[in-house]
Amino acid sequence: MAMDSVSLAIHEMDSLDRFEKPVNEIDEVLECYHIAGDEDFIMKVVIKDINEYRDFVVNKITNIAGINRIKTTFVLSTIKYKINMDIE
Repeated sequence: MAMDSVSLAIHEMDSLDRFEKPVNEIDEVLECYHIAGDEDFIMKVVIKDINEYRDFVVNKITNIAGINRIKTTFVLSTIKYKINMDIE
């Protein structure tokens, strides 16, 4: 699994749409969040090996117009995984 942080070159509604729409069609992207901070989005990506990850970046992500930078962090292990929260 990888966590990809994505920064856009231009910050306007059109550039957000140009990124969000194609990302929703990419099977390897399980989750994508619009975030505040140095990057604009963070994506949870599932790939089986480095060759598949290369294909994902070269043939899918870099084809999306407006991306300025992609920063990848590979997950070595999961320390905590929780999908249900009790919030009142």
